Amino acid sequence: MSKTCTVRFDNNKYSVLSSAVGRPVEIHAYADRIIIRQDGVVVGEHARCFGRNEVIYDPWHYVPVLARKPGGLRNGAPFLG
Repeated sequence: MSKTCTVRFDNNKYSVLSSAVGRPVEIHAYADRIIIRQDGVVVGEHARCFGRNEVIYDPWHYVPVLARKPGGLRNGAPFLG
């Protein structure tokens, strides 16, 4: 897992809760979704992307980072669009 709160699966990156950074996760891939767990707790869930080199964000995964460091993600990729 990267420090940007993402995990790589099948040539794409999916965001996870910031609390999951630095520890291993389990990725469960289904036809329509990806579920990412850490110690049995879901830390990320996304619609499965079949593109390549895509980054799929859930802005809610980054809220704890904003609470600790307001403005830390200003203009950050998870909040674009």
